Parts: sequence; structure tokens; C-alpha cells
Amino acid sequence: MRSDLYTIAFTTIITVILGLGLSATADSLRERQVLNEELDIKKNILSVLGYKQDTPWTNEEVQSLYDANISEIRIDEVGSVIEELDKNEDLSYTIYQSSENNKVTGYAIPIAGKGLWGTMYGYFAIEPDA
Repeated sequence: MRSDLYTIAFTTIITVILGLGLSATADSLRERQVLNEELDIKKNILSVLGYKQDTPWTNEEVQSLYDANISEIRIDEVGSVIEELDKNEDLSYTIYQSSENNKVTGYAIPIAGKGLWGTMYGYFAIEPDA
């Protein structure tokens, strides 16, 4: 039978090795996670604004469709458009404007509300004439 010291040392060594492996993996995948989060947000904005997909979009299709049709408008707490984002500006909001052929086709507004297990996030779309 093994001693208690052996059990504690073995557990400590395994914990350190697995912790370092997990930390290295998470750190190496950080850029991919950020990119996937951004693409998911863009895909949700396109979806709520009525851009239909017959087949699943690739990352390049989402990015090119978003860049071609969606513009971001930053506003402050009173509704004035912010031309240049100030680092001290905490109360600014983003509205996403969809346009095709230089004609506005809709707006997407981020919304959040309390759900059963936490805050739920989404986008609310409205037509140009509200």
C-alpha cells in the first residue's frame, strides 16, 4: 500500500501538468475564439435583418456579406451620433444599419433581458419607417 505522501505528490504533479496543458491550449485558441464570437454576432445580425441562407454560410461569406451591406452607427445616451469614439465614453450604443443599392433596408438594435438562467442577448430588427 502506498503512503499518503505518495498520493499527495502524485495528485499534485498530475494537477500541475494537466493545468499547464489546459492553460496552453486555451491561450493558443484565444484568437480563434474571438474571431468565432465576432462572426457569430455578424451572422445573427444578418439573420435578423432578413438575409436568408439556403446552405450554411462560410466565415468568408459572412464577413463579405456583412462588410458589403451593414454599417455600424454609434450613438450616445441621448441619441446623438458619435463620429469618433472617445475612450472615456462609457454610455455608447451600436445600431446596425442594413442597406442595399444605397437604400436603407432596416436596422438591428442589440437587446438584453433577464432569462431563467441568466441574461439573454439578441437583436431587434425594425424597418426604415419604424
